[in-house]
Amino acid sequence: MQSPVEARGSPARFGVTRGSDSQPPAPVGPLARLFADARLRIAETDPRAVEPGAGLFPAEAQSIANAVDSRRRQFTAGRLLARRAWQELGVPPSPLVSDEQRVPVWPTGVIGSITHTHGWCGAVVARASELGALGADVEARSALDPELWQRVCRPEERDFLGRHEQGLAGLLAKGVFSAKESIYKALYPTVRVFLDFQAMHIEMEPGTFGSWAWQAELQVPWGAYRAGERFGPGRLGIDSEWIVSGIALGPERLRPQR
Repeated sequence: MQSPVEARGSPARFGVTRGSDSQPPAPVGPLARLFADARLRIAETDPRAVEPGAGLFPAEAQSIANAVDSRRRQFTAGRLLARRAWQELGVPPSPLVSDEQRVPVWPTGVIGSITHTHGWCGAVVARASELGALGADVEARSALDPELWQRVCRPEERDFLGRHEQGLAGLLAKGVFSAKESIYKALYPTVRVFLDFQAMHIEMEPGTFGSWAWQAELQVPWGAYRAGERFGPGRLGIDSEWIVSGIALGPERLRPQR
């Protein structure tokens, strides 16, 4: 099936990164800097550069017909980027619609994750034969509102944040939020049950150049997953503009809800 309209924008604006086995196009976005996995294809852009609805299939356009302009831009960018990325896997363009629980229905043989915020949007995809689940999240670089710390962060996470100076602690608090978003997005399609922020513990270890590694530990039973199960490693990056997290899980880590 052919795409009805080519995405507007230059190849660099909608650049696709092939993982660590090839030279990515410039400029490299925060998701491409975060992931170093040759199995992934990553495409990202500023959604403000995208015309709302341009390049969408009719079924996709219908789903945002009554949405506000910013939502239409972000949705359009996400669908265009996802298609651009999976075509790098040799999969032809097709509509990417969502099911009744707003979970994207990826093409057969493809898994992926879409993330967007004001000013940035990205899609990460892979072959389902190589990976079982993907989760990615991008947030503007700013501190998490202290009034949200108790809701988002578990006591042990707040203890971890308290060991850092105030400015970094606020950014890492948003990093905890982002990591929980990523693991939730990766696993929810196989569980289909809501999970509260307090039900997942994120344990972080510092890396280099603003990067962190993290493990997610489930605190309660969740679908077919048991309390105490750990998922990782995930990655967190903090640069001058964005806080971005992501995780890639092998097929053996998934336990679909029966």
